[in-house]
Parts: sequence; structure tokens; C-alpha cells
Amino acid sequence: MRYIKIAVALLLLFFLGLSVFEQITKTGAKASRLSCHTKSTVFEKVHKPSLLKELQNALRSTQTEISVEALKAVYMPSKLFEYIELEDVRQRTKVEFERFIHSSTTQRQAKISIVVYENDKLDPGKKNEEAKRYAGYLIYRYYLGSELVYQIQVDFMDPQASDLGEKIACAVESVMSL
Repeated sequence: MRYIKIAVALLLLFFLGLSVFEQITKTGAKASRLSCHTKSTVFEKVHKPSLLKELQNALRSTQTEISVEALKAVYMPSKLFEYIELEDVRQRTKVEFERFIHSSTTQRQAKISIVVYENDKLDPGKKNEEAKRYAGYLIYRYYLGSELVYQIQVDFMDPQASDLGEKIACAVESVMSL
């Protein structure tokens, strides 16, 4: 009987240790695979892994469609868009992709949908103070035809968006490095 109690105790200890180990080493959507991911908070998700190479090939063409929209704060006065021009975001994204452009052979067109989201610090849904630290987010959605293939969110801290170019470069490098 004593050996059974010892075996049960060891088994429980093993599973407890395994559970702790899994929590410590678990990976989520928060990205850190590139150096630019360590400079800010980045979340990424691959929706269609089988289409990644075709998407990257399509992004290498000059025919990529880029749309940009703004989501302003609702509960506080919007200030971010005094410093960010949506056409500037579109142009900077286009310039970042120019270093990857070469003749491309793909049937489907790549599309990039960019949302510049102002962090609404007075939103009653904000769960903690850390969520209020960010000035905004860049959300890039990469499509091949009409299919969402990859999505990334890059947060920025500066309310005057002085690091915007760096964050745009990170969103481009992220998709091209997969």
C-alpha cells in the first residue's frame, strides 16, 4: 500500500512539473522571431500556410493593391491623425516592398489592407494600464486574391508616430521572411 501512495505522489508531482513547464515555454500569437518584433509588441497569424509562397511571389510584383484606413479614438479626442497621413502610410509601404520587387509569375494579385488604429485610452473596455500605454497599432492584412493569408499587428508607443517608418518596415519584413 505504501508503494502505491509513493507512486501516486510521484505521478502527481510529474504532471504538476509538466504543467508548469508547458506554461513557461508556451508560445502564443505574440511574435518575437525577428529583431523588429523585440522592439515593440507584435502579434501575427498565418491564416493559410499553403498560400504563403504564392503570396510572397505576388507581393514581389508591382501590381500589389494597397488600401489604408483610419480608426480614430471614440472616447477621447483623436490626435494621432494630426501626425499620420494615410497616403504616407501607403507610400512608405510601397517603398518598403520595392526592395523585394522582381518579375513575378503568379495568377492572383496580392492585396494589402492596412488599418491605422488609434489606441483609445479612455475606452471603458480597456482591461489594464498596460493597454493604455500604446499610441496606436498598425494592422496589416495580406490577401492573395480574396483569401486572407497572413495578418500582423505592430504597436507603436509614440503619440507623434516618429517610429512609424520602422513599424511599417517590420510589417513588410515579417511577411517576406516567413
